[in-house]
Amino acid sequence: MKTILIVLVMMATANGNEDLYIISEPTFAKDSQCIAFVQQNSNYLVGKAQLEYNGRPVQDIFCVDQKFIINKFDCIVRKKVLDTLTLKKLYFLIRSTTSNLIY
Repeated sequence: MKTILIVLVMMATANGNEDLYIISEPTFAKDSQCIAFVQQNSNYLVGKAQLEYNGRPVQDIFCVDQKFIINKFDCIVRKKVLDTLTLKKLYFLIRSTTSNLIY
């Protein structure tokens, strides 16, 4: 069964760092459920992410299959590399493989 998560991409910092804020609850079985939730709760989700990242603006919000995220992070962990370039690659992969950009 498919599990869809909400992924918020924070605006890059002055030194170019981009961060992903992944919301693991609630989860959704269908893209359309996730999209509807984000559309109805975008202010809350953005505020929650900004609290975690000291007021940084949110650049994008996606609904992404949990397996996709796990597979990509597993590759990153196996390489023992978790730097800004790697996160940018993950963001690019999310952006290029999903049509569920909401925000």
